[in-house]
Parts: sequence; C-alpha cells; structure tokens
Amino acid sequence: MRVTQEKREQYLSSIGGKIVCQRKTKREFLKTISDDIDELLEQNPSADFDELQQNIGTPEEIANKFLENSSVAEIKKRTAFSVWLVTGVVAAVLFAVVFCSAVLIGQNNSDSNLVVISDSHGVTVNGEAVSVIPIEY
Repeated sequence: MRVTQEKREQYLSSIGGKIVCQRKTKREFLKTISDDIDELLEQNPSADFDELQQNIGTPEEIANKFLENSSVAEIKKRTAFSVWLVTGVVAAVLFAVVFCSAVLIGQNNSDSNLVVISDSHGVTVNGEAVSVIPIEY
C-alpha cells in the first residue's frame, strides 16, 4: 500500500513525539525527514510504508539517532525548563489554595464575635456561664 499523506503525517508526528529539543530545532529536523520522504517517493512513487521505514528508519530509530547527535546541553536545558515550569505551576496552585483558605477562615472568624463578661457573679462567654480557675503567680 502506497504511503498516504495521513500515514506520512502519523510517521512524522511519531518521530516528533519521541525527540526532546527546542521547538525550532524539532521543526527543522522534521522538515529534513519530510524532504527525505519526498526524495524517496520521487525515486520510487509506489513505495509503501514498510519500504519507507526500511530506507529512512522507524520513528524509534530516527529519534535515537537524533538524540545521539544532539548536544547534552540542549537536552538538559529543555528538561530543566520543564522542571522549573512544573515547579512554578505547583507553587502557584499551593499559594492560591493557602490564600483562599486564609480568606475563608478570616471571614468565618469575623462572623463570630466573642463576648466575654466578667463580673462579681462569674464569667460568661457569649451568654453562657463558664468556670474559671484562678491562677496564682
């Protein structure tokens, strides 16, 4: 079966999903692979998907070759950015939860006014008598 446009896009997408690099680098690399596919199909218009993978490679093989040729610094940079992004999002969510909780607790506490009355008959808190134990210093 001939290589259809859909199969070609799936193939390129599969390769793109397996490589870690900057978006621009990935786009340029996938363009190179797309050009290689064009060249193969020009030479052999009836080439099927198996022939494509035999000549160019499976998505896994292509991604492994790309990563072998990529600089370690670029991979570390991309990974570090992802870690910082996830850390920042988690920190922002935690801050929002703590802030909202503090606001809600503050509203609940402001609604309940505490009234303490101390006189010769004893101590009442919000209208209820309470026992008080004197403390000597």
